[in-house]
Amino acid sequence: MKSIATSAADKLLLELGITDRSDLARLDDIAWACGALVRYDHLTGAEARIATYGDRAIITVSIAVPDERRRRFAVAHEIGHLRLNRRGDGLVFCLAADLDPGETGARRADGEAELDANTFAAALLMPNALFGPRCRRVKPSLDLVRSLAEEFDTSLTAAARRFAECSDEACAVVYSVGGCIRWFHPSKDFRETGLFIPVAQKLDPYSLASSFFEGKPVPARAEHVDASTWFAPGRFRRDGLIIEHSFAMPAYNAVITLLWVDQDISY
Repeated sequence: MKSIATSAADKLLLELGITDRSDLARLDDIAWACGALVRYDHLTGAEARIATYGDRAIITVSIAVPDERRRRFAVAHEIGHLRLNRRGDGLVFCLAADLDPGETGARRADGEAELDANTFAAALLMPNALFGPRCRRVKPSLDLVRSLAEEFDTSLTAAARRFAECSDEACAVVYSVGGCIRWFHPSKDFRETGLFIPVAQKLDPYSLASSFFEGKPVPARAEHVDASTWFAPGRFRRDGLIIEHSFAMPAYNAVITLLWVDQDISY
C-alpha cells in the first residue's frame, strides 16, 4: 500500500503531466508550479527552509550545501512540506539530519513530518512509473543502484533506499557509520522473511563493510557471506549464505551496503 506521502508525489506528477525523466530536471519549475519560489542563499544552522505566505511560498536552500544532488533532494523535500503539511503562514527550518533519508524522525518533535517530506522527495525524484521498472526482475547490486542514481540525478543513499522499496527481491539497504550500523531499509519481500538487522551494533568483522573501518579496501564485487554476519539470531540456518555488496563513502566515514537473500536460508 502506498503511503500518503508517496500518493501525494504521484498526484503532483499527474497534475503536471510528468511522464519522462527529463521533465524532472528543473525542480525549480516544479516548485514554481506549486506556488513556491526557490532561491539559494546563506542559512544559519539549517540546510533548507520554507516560508509560506497565503498561497505562495519561498524555498531557500543553503549555498553551503556543496553537493548538487543533495540540493535537489532539499528542494523536493521542501515541496513535500508544501504539499503535505501546509497550515497557513509559517516558517519551517530543515536541519542536515532532517534531509538524511534514513535518520529522520528521532531528533525532533516533528520528525514524522520530516520523514513524510523525505518519502515525498524520493517518490518525486524517482517516480515509481519511471524508476520502478528498472528495479524489478533484476539482480540487486550497488552497481545498478549507482547507475540509477546517475540517471535520476539523486544521491546514492536515496537511490538505494528507493531501489529497496521498488525491488521484488528480498533485499535491504544498510548504512553504517564509524563501524556501527546506523539504519537499514528493507524491501517488501525482505520484511516477509522475518529477518532482522540489529541497529546501533558494531559491524561483524567478517562483513565486507567492516573492511573500510579497519583501514582496508572494501571489495568492489558482491560476495556471499554468512547470514549470521548481518542478521540477529533467528529464523535462518547456520550454514545460510546471503549476498553482500558494500561501497565506502569516506567523506561521511560511512559504508552503504546492499544485502540480498538470494536463496532459501530458513530452517
